[in-house]
Amino acid sequence: MPGFTAECYPDTVRAIIDGGHEVGHHGYLHEPMKGLDPATEARYLDRGLDALEEVAGNRPVGYRAPWWEMDWHTTELLADRGFL
Repeated sequence: MPGFTAECYPDTVRAIIDGGHEVGHHGYLHEPMKGLDPATEARYLDRGLDALEEVAGNRPVGYRAPWWEMDWHTTELLADRGFL
């Protein structure tokens, strides 16, 4: 779920969690990641993580790249943040 979506619809996010479903990270604004430098991608990841953690009450460990795009540095950024 994009972090912005979680911020806009917190009751829906909580209902998803209460239903026993995982809320995974899917960017903040569903922004394309391809071609971003590592620092910019890290900012996007962290902004989405912060939003999801605040609304959902837990830190996501699942990730699906927005636009299905990843760069050579994406896996290291994810690992550094505890994604499985």
